[in-house]
Amino acid sequence: MSQLISIDIQIGMKYAANNRDLYFKMVDRFYNSYQEIDIESMSGDEFKSAIHNLKTISMYIGALSLHDIAKNIDENGAIEQLPNLVFEIEKVLKDIQTLLNQEH
Repeated sequence: MSQLISIDIQIGMKYAANNRDLYFKMVDRFYNSYQEIDIESMSGDEFKSAIHNLKTISMYIGALSLHDIAKNIDENGAIEQLPNLVFEIEKVLKDIQTLLNQEH
């Protein structure tokens, strides 16, 4: 498996109780949920919910940097981190493409 930049599979597998099928379901869910998301145009409750969900699922797939940024926005209102969040989502999505291509 090639080196992934933004995902630590071992951490993700820990959250999936070392269940490979479950881990890849979570990865696939992340990919399908966030590949076309426009989080920058969201506001209010929709934004809060999206950030909170992103914080959770990013940890479950082992995307630690993304988790940290989402957590900072969610818990501290660090809205200035939004460009970093969008950039990190893009990195994770690229890693997921690589990961899924290696699985098939």
